[in-house]
Amino acid sequence: MQHMRTSGPGDEVAALDVRAVSHSYGQKRALNDVSFSIAPATFTVL
Repeated sequence: MQHMRTSGPGDEVAALDVRAVSHSYGQKRALNDVSFSIAPATFTVL
């Protein structure tokens, strides 16, 4: 897995940058603090 930096001079900017997502279905935690970045012009499947 490669991590893309999303800030700083000359760095590529993410097309989508998701940070700290959590979600529950009732009492069942499905996502807990999930973060990811998607580079421009890429195909990504979750």
